[in-house]
Amino acid sequence: MPTDQKSAPSRGLWVLVGCTLVIGFLLTAWASLASGDREARRIESEFHFEAQTLARAVDREMGLFASVLASLGELHTLSDAVSEEAFAEFVGKGLLHQKSILGPFGFAQRIPFDVRAAIEFAGEAGTGRFRIVDWTPQGLMPADERDEYYPLTYQSPENGLGLPLGVDLGALPGQREAIERMRAGGGPSLGAPIQAPDPSAPSGFLILAPISAGGEFRGFTVARLWPQLLLERALRQARLQQVQVTFYDPAYGVPPAADTALYVAEFSVALADQEWVLRCEAGEEYRAVRGAGVARWIMAGGVAGTLLLAATLGQLAGRARAIERTVRERTEELREANRQLAEEMDERARLEEAMHTAALREQQRIGQDLHDSLGQKLTGAVFLARALASAPESARAESLEKLIDLLKDAIAQVRRTARGLAPLEVGEDGLAPGLRRLAEETCDVFNIACSFKETGAPPALAPEAAAHVYHIAQEAVTNAVRHGKATEIRITLSPDALRVEDNGLGFDAGATARGAGLRIMRHRAARAGAAFEIRSAPGRTEVAVLFRSA
Repeated sequence: MPTDQKSAPSRGLWVLVGCTLVIGFLLTAWASLASGDREARRIESEFHFEAQTLARAVDREMGLFASVLASLGELHTLSDAVSEEAFAEFVGKGLLHQKSILGPFGFAQRIPFDVRAAIEFAGEAGTGRFRIVDWTPQGLMPADERDEYYPLTYQSPENGLGLPLGVDLGALPGQREAIERMRAGGGPSLGAPIQAPDPSAPSGFLILAPISAGGEFRGFTVARLWPQLLLERALRQARLQQVQVTFYDPAYGVPPAADTALYVAEFSVALADQEWVLRCEAGEEYRAVRGAGVARWIMAGGVAGTLLLAATLGQLAGRARAIERTVRERTEELREANRQLAEEMDERARLEEAMHTAALREQQRIGQDLHDSLGQKLTGAVFLARALASAPESARAESLEKLIDLLKDAIAQVRRTARGLAPLEVGEDGLAPGLRRLAEETCDVFNIACSFKETGAPPALAPEAAAHVYHIAQEAVTNAVRHGKATEIRITLSPDALRVEDNGLGFDAGATARGAGLRIMRHRAARAGAAFEIRSAPGRTEVAVLFRSA
């Protein structure tokens, strides 16, 4: 055989080796770049999602703060109808949760100039004299003559705002403009930064919420707002890591961004009637923690595989068929490896779980907001009803109107936020306290006998599962009252089951098995990892959730 014929297969194989090296490196580089690009987009998407979650949390905290502050205005309008002792007792015992949100708060009354003298010199022999004063560099001085005054008439706790009673808030620097904005807009307004007369008291912003009665502006509720505290609360909810957060008022300048920031997101957040900016920045550390390093593994694996394939082809240069077979096998393996690595980069399942968890946290927060604000309105309605019971006949009509308006507001708020609410009672304390509260509220609201009994150790349920079980009990109680006309309901929680029994009219469980209510209860039981059973006959209906043993 001629020499050139003998070397032709060898040269062809070496050409094949060279082509394998080139193609392998190109495929490896392409797969590595594509994987790195997908990973970069995923990390950037996670960053913006987390930053947006934080912005929503800050907005929720501010909305809750403003809502609770505004609701205190309704309490102020009722203060004339109750005794000072009852009012003080309610503030001391009934507003503990609201104080935890607001901190110190107070009331400022609008006093026109022509009634100032009558207010300042009210009382007998100087008893109860109330003086309107200005805070000046020389100390507290009698207030100058002005068309109207906004003295601080009440604060809780005593000296909690760091301002003396009687000081005209409208004369403090920058506060008059906030009052005018509040009156014009009819909603909460953020005042200028202020330092209390007591140097040891913290500085902050005064936030004001209007108090009106009969369409007339009477004054406002006031509290101190620390934006950084709102941000800290929101950060505890969002749980951001390796992210630098800046919360600032653009009216006082824009702080420079970090030089090392790879991802930056800014959101406009309303603090009362002012727009602040929430900036989130993340650098290399954020990317390193969240990066899987797949691109590097693809590059290393691709290079190693390509070199191995080339070496194998070189060793088998004298065996054309073996080389051809090895090339096909290694090429197919490389393609399969690239396909598997691309599939492993799909983070869809993890992102869906994160979105589900965020949605559940959002439901729980909305439920807490409804509890705080609606509870305040209903408490005011109770006090107004007490005042109405002892009021003379001539004064009842106006008080009835106020009571009706207050209840309408409460009903409207319930309807707006009823969808998707998480049960407020199911929290860190477990399922049993929530069911006990459900029984008590059923007795109070529907005036029927509803009892709760716990036998044995409570079942170990995750918070989400406990919420589903609570919703099943809530739906069963509602059906028993509204449809079954029951007069007695028994809720029993044991280590292996939850049972809700009533003495209502009963129903045909087979005929209604496809109803939306039962389907939802069965779905909730399945989500909680439990079985669902229902038995019904005239005079007795039992709904049971059977917990599966671990």
